[in-house]
Amino acid sequence: MRFFDNNFWILIIISIIIGIFIGWIDSSPHWNDTGITIGLILVTSFILGLLSKNKIWLLALIIGMCITSLNFIVSYKIDSSVSILFSLFGAYSGVSLKYLFK
Repeated sequence: MRFFDNNFWILIIISIIIGIFIGWIDSSPHWNDTGITIGLILVTSFILGLLSKNKIWLLALIIGMCITSLNFIVSYKIDSSVSILFSLFGAYSGVSLKYLFK
């Protein structure tokens, strides 16, 4: 049994790209709209939760950690560490909806 299949590797790469993109937006100097950032995190992790078959927590952690790491590198703050919780909530909401209508 393989730990990761090819589709999961694609989802990992997509979640890294999404996490870096949202982290880049969130760490820009004049960005001060937390609601849009949280909305992006929830929507993208929700979609990844719908698409993934297993290890959803890993995809959510990748998105949240990319955002937190990039924000820490740029501004030396860990305020965005709560993004991990929002990405976990979004991903597991997607999984719940997928199993609800299965």
